[in-house]
Amino acid sequence: MFVGKTYRKYSEYELKEAAKQLIQQNVTMYKAAKVMNLLWSSLKMFIANNDDIFTASLPKMGRGFVLSPEMEQKLLKFIIDMQGLGFGLAVY
Repeated sequence: MFVGKTYRKYSEYELKEAAKQLIQQNVTMYKAAKVMNLLWSSLKMFIANNDDIFTASLPKMGRGFVLSPEMEQKLLKFIIDMQGLGFGLAVY
């Protein structure tokens, strides 16, 4: 039986709160991570990759979009124009 990997079981809020504890309350990285139920390595990487942890955000996971927002708008306009000319969408 295949058991898929799970990624990022934590939220951006949890990472920021753990980083705040680390800085403001002067606790160790391990303790801050344990209190917020994080991996200490994830917390360490988050702090290392962000100069200002209070305004940092997590990167998006997964693949990027295939169409740019401009291409989506052009496609939408084309579909609406074709519908106006009598060419409706058909589902086969």
